[in-house]
Amino acid sequence: MMSIRIAPTLPLIFLLMIHSDGYWDVSYSHPHICALKNSSVIMSCTYAYPTGYQIMKTFWTNGSVKGVEPPDLSKDPEYSQRLQYLGDEQKNCTIRLSHVTQKDEHMYYFRFITDKPDKKWIGVPGVSLTVTDLQVEAPERVTEGHNVSLTCKSSCTLTDRATFIWYRNSQPLTERRDGNNQLLLQSVRREDAGRYSCALHGHSYISPAAQLSVTCVAIMMSKLLLPTLPLIFLLMIHNAFSGYWDVSYSHPHICALKNSSVIMSCTYAYPTGYQIMKTFWTNGSVKGVEPPDLSKDPEYSQRLQYLGDEQKNCTIRLSHVTQKDEHMYYFRFITDKPDKKWIGVPGVSLTVTDLQVESPERVTEGDSVRLTCKSSCALTDRATFIWYRNSQPLTERRDGNNQLLLQSVRREDAGRYSCALHGHTYISPAVYLNVMYPPKETFVVVSPSGEIVEGDSVTLSCSSDSNPPAEISWFKGRMFVGSGRIYSISKISSDHSGEYKCKSRNKNGERYSDAVTLNIMYPPKSVSLSINGSAEIVEGDSVTLSCSSDSNPPALNFSWFKENQSSAVGSGQSFSALQSGRFYCEAHNQYGSQRSDAVTVTVHGRKFRYAVAGVTGGLGGLIFIFIIVLLMRKKQRPNHIAQKQDDLYVNVSAHNRSLSESDAANQNNALYSLITLSNFSHNQTEGKASDSEDTEEIQYVTVLHHINKEMNQPEEEESQYDNIRKYQTDAARRCTDQMVEDQSVIYSAVK
Repeated sequence: MMSIRIAPTLPLIFLLMIHSDGYWDVSYSHPHICALKNSSVIMSCTYAYPTGYQIMKTFWTNGSVKGVEPPDLSKDPEYSQRLQYLGDEQKNCTIRLSHVTQKDEHMYYFRFITDKPDKKWIGVPGVSLTVTDLQVEAPERVTEGHNVSLTCKSSCTLTDRATFIWYRNSQPLTERRDGNNQLLLQSVRREDAGRYSCALHGHSYISPAAQLSVTCVAIMMSKLLLPTLPLIFLLMIHNAFSGYWDVSYSHPHICALKNSSVIMSCTYAYPTGYQIMKTFWTNGSVKGVEPPDLSKDPEYSQRLQYLGDEQKNCTIRLSHVTQKDEHMYYFRFITDKPDKKWIGVPGVSLTVTDLQVESPERVTEGDSVRLTCKSSCALTDRATFIWYRNSQPLTERRDGNNQLLLQSVRREDAGRYSCALHGHTYISPAVYLNVMYPPKETFVVVSPSGEIVEGDSVTLSCSSDSNPPAEISWFKGRMFVGSGRIYSISKISSDHSGEYKCKSRNKNGERYSDAVTLNIMYPPKSVSLSINGSAEIVEGDSVTLSCSSDSNPPALNFSWFKENQSSAVGSGQSFSALQSGRFYCEAHNQYGSQRSDAVTVTVHGRKFRYAVAGVTGGLGGLIFIFIIVLLMRKKQRPNHIAQKQDDLYVNVSAHNRSLSESDAANQNNALYSLITLSNFSHNQTEGKASDSEDTEEIQYVTVLHHINKEMNQPEEEESQYDNIRKYQTDAARRCTDQMVEDQSVIYSAVK
């Protein structure tokens, strides 16, 4: 059912593959067989086992004791000539047992052994075999003209369908062969009297014969002949005819429990005028042969007690009855007249039964189950049943009902059940109640249990309580790694570290164990060395070397070495190198050590240090100056193109000197006599008027300003400019055409 719920759309063939997942099982076609004495019995069975096993031996046994290897019946002299194995070593385990008797009444089990020493299986609860004979049950007496029914009885219901055959005086009544175990005689005649027996078609066994007596009652005739006679006369006639010979039994059919005591109650009568000389019981009634007295038989003398008298009571007690005591028993008395002896036929039929517990082959936890304490015949005495589990009485289960109802079965209810009758010592053979349940209490055991070191062998065992036994799967994390109850790892390594768990599964469910962690101890590996900073240092400085490794437990001891030196130069996970050389480290834990690759450390002298400092300082100064220039240029950039002409002169040098009179005369008309324009690119002619940022570049010029202090002319206070040098940047070269057209003189007068 579980597979159907998980995958309802899977094809049927796949569901069958899931269902037949290789569990251990033995199944019997008929767990309870009732067979006729001296007949042959077929015990049909099939068995199954997981794939991967090879069958080494198969056999049947009639013993199932825990811890004891059961016997092979084919090796038992009692069975070897009568037992034939009809199965194979694949699935069929059927046998035939011939000529069965009451001695063969046992529980029979099939057992098979595989090629794995611990994989043996016995099919409990097995097959219960009951062997019965046949008994003819007839009324004590029958009157001529009446109808009578005779029954061919067995102590249990025959497993095979039976066809009954009837005999009278050892002659078969051929017209009376049918599937009904009763013989009906209508309107009985005197010719119908005789010894009746029965048998089954196809079997040689014939039941003991039972006497059918047909009588005519004289008193009835007297009533018919003399209907008007006074009552007193009728009584006289009755007394005259009442002295007939008779034996009457209280229970003509007695079903007794094995090893119990049986009371056969009876009374007898004989005509007046006779004296009883001898009374006894016998189990043989053969015409013409004096029957034996059981009290003289060694088989009975110690067990038979006569409780009657020599008048009317003929009751006896027979103790410790067994199947050997199953016979017809008759009371016989002998009078003082040699020809007046009487035997009470048809007698008392004694059937001795044991008890058998009948239970289903298997039951699933949570279901309800009914166990029945069965006898091969209906017990004559009223019985109170007692139940046992594993030989311990279930006191609350004592009642007159022969059934034990277990509701909502638990796995604790599994065990060997037997039953008994209150007041009797006999206890039935135990039958195992097999409770099927899904895996429970699944856990992993690690061996060895202590510290695990790389290179060791480790075994993981999965224990699970389940029925039937579960299939085991192993997982590392979520990855499947193996199957079987044992998972072994040889030469374990750090790669095997992690969490492991097992999954146990049977047809009733599945369960995961808690995870166990494998913590593998191993020496340092992958040891590496790192440098904090540069491997080239100046004399007086140091460089820090760090060592790391992969190990379990983590390495706590580190040693530092310089190549070509045998002794360590330092310890700890870090080391400060002060001198040149090739250095390496070694990492240690309690399981071993490993060294790293070497690195080179170079130490330079102080001159090198100063040179490096000078170069560094010079480069820093140049960078600083460059930054200042860039900042100044950025501040001097014009904000609008209209200011271009006003900003052409930004660098003016003023010279304060006295002019001569002649010079002053020459300078009256034009204060500016010499203005030199330098590096005025021809590209200005190609410039276009635009609002481009390029036109906003500053025009750099040099102006020499001369002031004539000696001249008293009004123009004294005016600024004198000469020798104006104009420098243009690349951006200024792209001025507008208007500026280019006036290249000779930009300003003629500056005030």
